[in-house]
Amino acid sequence: MTVDGDDAPCPRGKSAYGKKTVLFICTHNSARSQMAEGFLRALYGLKYDAHSAGTEPSDVNPYAVKVMAEVGIDISMQKSKSITEFRGNYFDTIVTVCDHAKETCPYFPGGGKTIHKGFEDPSSFKGTDDETLIVFRQVRDDIKKWIDTDFGRRDTQIETEAVENIKSNKDDTVQKKPCCAAAALRATKSICVSRQQVAISQLDTILEKAVLVSDSGEDAIRKELIRLAKIYNYIPSSAESAYEDALYEEFRKTRGVADERYG
Repeated sequence: MTVDGDDAPCPRGKSAYGKKTVLFICTHNSARSQMAEGFLRALYGLKYDAHSAGTEPSDVNPYAVKVMAEVGIDISMQKSKSITEFRGNYFDTIVTVCDHAKETCPYFPGGGKTIHKGFEDPSSFKGTDDETLIVFRQVRDDIKKWIDTDFGRRDTQIETEAVENIKSNKDDTVQKKPCCAAAALRATKSICVSRQQVAISQLDTILEKAVLVSDSGEDAIRKELIRLAKIYNYIPSSAESAYEDALYEEFRKTRGVADERYG
């Protein structure tokens, strides 16, 4: 059975929105490939159309759902799927995430480029809930790091370099003057025409999601803004102190519009 509808990639490898299509594959499509799909969709969904499947599909592992929720990404609605459901579809990139030393990695014929990136199977770990969560968190973090490196490098290189250049300004005006920091933050949204839409979308998403804690006080809002900015790779961790005031200033200015959206 071929996947149809909004979730299906187009035969030529581009989604209906012109994105590159990516299929993550492992044996059971329960943890590693599900987390990889969730990260790529949440962090780089403007550019990539992410899917996942397995040779022996089961259920999405509840530990995977829990540890992804800890970093603000909801994969609870994702389903475990067989690779046969994608037969006849073409993907720009096929990624196998199985542990080569312990598993036989599946093969999918409909891909322009095949990548193997092995991760330990956290589902095979036997231990207490706390011990299992530690293992799942480690694999989650390893997957995110690789997604950022392989898929996000080109998307974030310009913004990261700009932030670092601003942060290293000799007169230290960014750190000393929130108004200057806010102006610098807004400037990163238009570093170049080709990246403007993505940067604006990332910032808008951060500001909109932070509205959910808007009744919890300024400290809570600031913490949430920084947490979201890290998740969406909007600022490097080294720039937290420099951009906390700038992010809060942007939030304060747009809060009236955002509050109306949430009733």
